[in-house]
Amino acid sequence: MRLRQGPCRPADLPLLAVPVPVSVLPSLSPPLSSPASSRCHALRPLFVDAMKFSTAALSATLVALASGAAAQLEVIAPGGPNLWWIAESDNVVTWTCKTSPYTNFTVSIANKDVKVLTSPLPFISQQNNFDCSKLITKDQVNMAPATGYTIQLSNPFNLTDIYAESQEFEIKALGAPYPASSATPTLGGSATGSGAGSASATGSTPSATGGASGSNGASGLSAPGTLAAVAVAAFGLIFA
Repeated sequence: MRLRQGPCRPADLPLLAVPVPVSVLPSLSPPLSSPASSRCHALRPLFVDAMKFSTAALSATLVALASGAAAQLEVIAPGGPNLWWIAESDNVVTWTCKTSPYTNFTVSIANKDVKVLTSPLPFISQQNNFDCSKLITKDQVNMAPATGYTIQLSNPFNLTDIYAESQEFEIKALGAPYPASSATPTLGGSATGSGAGSASATGSTPSATGGASGSNGASGLSAPGTLAAVAVAAFGLIFA
């Protein structure tokens, strides 16, 4: 059984996935000798335009998706071994407001040990992202000294939808010093004072500073993995 050849031979039309300059198209097939070949020849500019459009669409899609991948929310402080809180004292929460895609969120404190805290405890119902940091008074959060605490920034309407979570940190006993100001990262790698001095019944308190940005190992989007997924998705959108 012989398969009938369609009106357009493979050599008459370039593959969409391989851009071919218009100047070399005539050399890709033998001289035209039939109405079918004439029709194929007339279609060539359309295929070339389609290839150019596909390339442009791919570039635009990758740029848009990569920009979205770069936008992320992270908790800068507290978190990690060098950024702790002090019990029965005022403390500060700082986040990457300049790269956050969210306008507001709920701020909660959690602990992996149910003996310390059975479930995440919200202490700010709706926090504006543009504040960048917030001074938390001892009346808002008064947790017992322990390790394993985290700060969660969540969807105000669904606390299980966690936008970002800090590294685990410790709440030290009253009287311990606040972290050094150099321990808090900011945009460009410099430091800002999230707290200085020692905590006591009448001791000094940390100060909240706006505009902080950086990374302290908090959860967020993984750039390499995300960009790979972006590339695959973009190819799927164009060639589907």
